[in-house]
Amino acid sequence: MEKHYRKTKNVPLIFLLGIFSVVGNSYGQTGNATFGDGAGENITAGGNYNTAIGDSAGYNTTTADRNSFLGYKAGYSNSTSSSDNTFIGYEAGKLTTTGSYNTFLGAYSGTANTSGHRNIFLGYGAGRNNTTGTFNVSIGNDAGYNNTTGTQNVFLGQQAGRGNTTGNANVILGYDAGNNNKTGADNVLIGKESGFYLDGGNDNIAIGTRAGFNLDSGYDNIFLGRYTGYNVEDGYKNIAIGTKALFSVFSSHHNTAVGDSAGYDCFSGNYNTFFGSGAGKEVREADYNTFIGYYSGSNTNQSNSTSNGNGNTFVGYKTGATNNTGDDNVGIGVNADLSNSGRSRTVFVGTNSSVGESDAVSIGYAASTTLSGSIALGCSTSVTGSNSIGIGYGTTVSSNNSVYFGNTSTTSIGGIVNWTATSDGRFKTNVQENIPGLDFINKLRPVSYTYKTDDLAKFKGENIPEDLEKSNEDKKKIRYSGFIAQEVEKIAKSLNFDFSGVEVPENSESEIYGIRYAEFVVPLTKAVQELSQKVEEQKEIIEAQKQQISNLQVQQEIITAQNKLLKELENRLVSLERVSKQQPAIKTSLVSYNQR
Repeated sequence: MEKHYRKTKNVPLIFLLGIFSVVGNSYGQTGNATFGDGAGENITAGGNYNTAIGDSAGYNTTTADRNSFLGYKAGYSNSTSSSDNTFIGYEAGKLTTTGSYNTFLGAYSGTANTSGHRNIFLGYGAGRNNTTGTFNVSIGNDAGYNNTTGTQNVFLGQQAGRGNTTGNANVILGYDAGNNNKTGADNVLIGKESGFYLDGGNDNIAIGTRAGFNLDSGYDNIFLGRYTGYNVEDGYKNIAIGTKALFSVFSSHHNTAVGDSAGYDCFSGNYNTFFGSGAGKEVREADYNTFIGYYSGSNTNQSNSTSNGNGNTFVGYKTGATNNTGDDNVGIGVNADLSNSGRSRTVFVGTNSSVGESDAVSIGYAASTTLSGSIALGCSTSVTGSNSIGIGYGTTVSSNNSVYFGNTSTTSIGGIVNWTATSDGRFKTNVQENIPGLDFINKLRPVSYTYKTDDLAKFKGENIPEDLEKSNEDKKKIRYSGFIAQEVEKIAKSLNFDFSGVEVPENSESEIYGIRYAEFVVPLTKAVQELSQKVEEQKEIIEAQKQQISNLQVQQEIITAQNKLLKELENRLVSLERVSKQQPAIKTSLVSYNQR
């Protein structure tokens, strides 16, 4: 037996509940209780354990069971197979016909629901336009307001998921979170206005006030923090963690930004990794960058060009912070940076290390290069020349196309084998035999000397650190052997000899003279050759003289023999004269003998 109560207005709810408890227990043969004009008016036999309170509440219910309707036209269209629903509020669940196991609480909550089941809508207008959507939870005024067929969604917060229509399996929590989402699925949006404009994007996670605010069709993004991924529209596979990280990303993809404002203005850059507050903050359209550290690479590609600012790796506090359009740079160390904004293919490693032009390398604390093609290796090493190399603590190189080892305190440079210089005749031209020998060598002044190391360091702009002071003092005591470069230069000029063994500075006010002692082998070789030629000539002269002497010796022997013979003849004549005086007869005999 059913009991109906009509036209009751402004009756305290607590009073009504007291009456229903009595009426239901005393008179309800089928366990139904209704109160209000038209409330449960069409319940027939087979409709059990229903409660309808309010004008037209559960009006069309016939054989449905276990429904609770409270409010004007709450559950109005509930019919035969719609059971186990709880609708509380003005027109709550009004159009539900076959939907079951729903709980709608709030004016207009679930108003348009027809066959949707197992939904929970709590709040004014919550799930208002849901028709066939199932397994949804909408809590908050207008939460899930426009959802029609979307299923398995959770909308929590005023207007959370308000625009969702057919999107499924979304979790949207916070005031206006996912407000505009229509078809997006499998998204998690938590925080005030997070994912506000999401429309069709799937598999996104946005947690924080306005995180992913402008997400449209983007997918597989993760935004954690206030305003993270704020302007992402159709970007995908981005990760942003930290306030305003990847704030202005639009269509970018595969970016990772962790830290306050990391990758803030990444715009359409792709495959970038930013770790640290402000890391890559102003990156615009650059790709393949890795910036780790506070404000590292923060100004890369402000020119908004897809051809600039790509492939850089900066690690450290403000490392590479001034880079703008440079590509393929590697920088590591606190304040390690490019001293110009558009440099490419550089390497700078070490706190305060820097490079000034493209294709340069600086490695070491405060190591620096100024021009392209240069390399500085060592703490405080400075190379200002082009295509030059400086290696060693505090080494300075100011000339172009030079290689320098050590500093003013260095006393020895060595190795196991000698240097090999390229000397392939296939690549030489204008070959001339115009090297002076003895004329050059004989004018050289070999000297020994000691270095004024303090003056040299001052001239080169080097500061001798405390730990090298002893080495510096020891070097002052070493006596070296060599030449004076200016003297060698003067001698070479006097012979019109363009001698490559003297390093003549372009600016003697800031650069030093040097000598390449190995180059002296060439004029020394020429001098030896000249000496060898003279020796050969002297040998020929000596041989001729020896022959002359030999000839003279033979002649002397002949003369000596002749003289000896003459002497003998003379002696015989003397003897004969003596005898002739003594013996006239003998004289006559001699006369006769001579006549014959």
